[in-house]
Amino acid sequence: SGEVVVEGGVITNGSLLPAVVTPSVNGSEINPYGSDVPYYSQLVYDTANDKLVVVWQDNTTVAGKAVVGTISGDSISFGTTVTWDSNINSFGAVYDSNSGKIVIAFQDAGDSQKGKTLVGTVSGTDISFGSENTFLTQRSERVTCVFDSSVNKVLIVFRNQDNSNYGTAIAGTVSGTSMTFGSSVVFSSYNSDNFKGDFDSSQNTSIVAFSTIGGGNVCARFNISSGSVISSYGNKGFFTGDVSSSDVGDIGVAYDTTANRSVITFSDANNSNYGTCVVANFSGGGVPTFGSEVVFNAATTSRNVIGNDPVNGLTLIAYQDGGDSSKGKFLTAIVDGTSLTYGSAVTFDTATTITWSLLKDPDGGKFILSYMNYPNTYLRTITMTSGFPNLAIGSTYYVQDDGTLSTTSSSVTAGKAI
Repeated sequence: SGEVVVEGGVITNGSLLPAVVTPSVNGSEINPYGSDVPYYSQLVYDTANDKLVVVWQDNTTVAGKAVVGTISGDSISFGTTVTWDSNINSFGAVYDSNSGKIVIAFQDAGDSQKGKTLVGTVSGTDISFGSENTFLTQRSERVTCVFDSSVNKVLIVFRNQDNSNYGTAIAGTVSGTSMTFGSSVVFSSYNSDNFKGDFDSSQNTSIVAFSTIGGGNVCARFNISSGSVISSYGNKGFFTGDVSSSDVGDIGVAYDTTANRSVITFSDANNSNYGTCVVANFSGGGVPTFGSEVVFNAATTSRNVIGNDPVNGLTLIAYQDGGDSSKGKFLTAIVDGTSLTYGSAVTFDTATTITWSLLKDPDGGKFILSYMNYPNTYLRTITMTSGFPNLAIGSTYYVQDDGTLSTTSSSVTAGKAI
């Protein structure tokens, strides 16, 4: 009650508030796949040539294919599609920044399900591949890979179907258009699945999250010696509370270069398959520690993919929202100590959507998202717009430790917004 007389200027823009980054989709849907209907697609960025490489498995022919994309604004143009293997199962792709090559690790369904790799070279708008190299003669399934820039090796993770589906890893070195490998090691003596990984540049270690049957949901550290042999992989912890059963699906992992933490996203079967994240800390060289699980979508959530935005210091999560007609959505996540805060969800497709891969263009500043709304398959570009929110009239603001204003209570009251 009472009367307020304002003297001097009035803040009409809350520039003292923390900046808010809002993602938005741009342009039209882009199809790099021609007439193919991919079973799975992964995006890789060649920083030396400033090119996007789209890698996929055709659902009809089960062939592995790839094409080079050139990003210009919100549009992407493509070179000639190349078939790198005619009969594959699972695959993972990564960029080796030391050699400037694209590495694809895969299960060769046309050769007794062996584990193999191919090295790809981008030239102009095209990509070519060397000969296939076998990293395991046994059946190697659920293949994924991470590039370790501290030793310039590629970590290949998979489950060995001929050894009780145990989680297994091997390290490889690119030389020209070929690869050589160290010895494979078993890092999980359980039936393991859902491998996803990223590289922690602050600790020079590869991190891989996965689920097991009977052994909990695990995030492990992998260090590689110069001889391509994995020297330590026992430092692993449980990123969910249940250590006895597999209760997660659709795992995603992204290393946050601003917070020096890793963000793990998953669908939590112990909590109605809600979309959930947890922060992992690998500092100290030992077993990682984890924050509390934080729900980002309180409904059935699947097809989670995740990517880090080092410019804006946040992570972007794309997913299928089963609580809203299975629409495709994304939102931002910011690491706050051992927890996370989320932005508002944005719908990028109103049809039933399967998200595949999310990648930050290091030059253009945009995210690239690959997804399907059957039978259509697309790429979309996503722009991250930074701005300041307006003050909420009637709310009391407090000065925070970093000098910004917030409605979070502190020892210094700024006043009430009028």
